[in-house]
Amino acid sequence: MKKLTIFSLAALAALLVAASTLAAEHTYTVSMSGKQETPKGDPDGKGTAKIKIEASKGELCYRLTWSGIGTPTASHIHSGKRGKAGPVLIPLFGGAPKHTGCVKASKSLLAKIVKNPAGYYVNVHNAKYPGGALRAQL
Repeated sequence: MKKLTIFSLAALAALLVAASTLAAEHTYTVSMSGKQETPKGDPDGKGTAKIKIEASKGELCYRLTWSGIGTPTASHIHSGKRGKAGPVLIPLFGGAPKHTGCVKASKSLLAKIVKNPAGYYVNVHNAKYPGGALRAQL
């Protein structure tokens, strides 16, 4: 029987971690506010976002609540650390507001979000705050 080298064990461990990231369901429940948005969003706004990611299926499901803001026009998952605005990566809805739904996204993008959720955020936009009325880091 051949001995496993430290390199082989490290490679095997990395594969197992990657596989578990893809296979597992990851849920993030966060509180959104206008104060978290960059630039500042609606100071009266608040809400919650429950984001469920199943990277192995290439699927992200969401449940959003909001209050104290005008009618939402869109919601997205963006890339960006706390206090920084970033590009839209995954549209959740646009046009008529939706509180719940599921969207498809690339498995590799979803795996990146799961690996570093603090580097991504969810926000809700409206006409008065087109850059975002509410936001929360995952």
